[in-house]
Amino acid sequence: MKSRFTKFHNLPELMSMFRLVADIQTADMLKFPVPRLEGDKASVVVSDSSLYQEQMMDEFVERAEKIRNNKVDTKEDNMLKFTHEAKLMSIDHV
Repeated sequence: MKSRFTKFHNLPELMSMFRLVADIQTADMLKFPVPRLEGDKASVVVSDSSLYQEQMMDEFVERAEKIRNNKVDTKEDNMLKFTHEAKLMSIDHV
């Protein structure tokens, strides 16, 4: 038999005990200077993809098809691994 954590009991008491040992500071309390955004809102910067990124996208298409069609063992490649690698590639600036 295995036991595992499922939920907190007595959460208010747990939080009060945590506050005894933790030094919690919010952004309002710290009053750090925050730079202003140009135009007071975020802007999207579009850039061209590199040759490496284009090659990786072609490889991702092939991998996705193999995963969808069950042509690869899920221990070797799966959608979770695939999407993680695609996210990493998307922020690559090579």
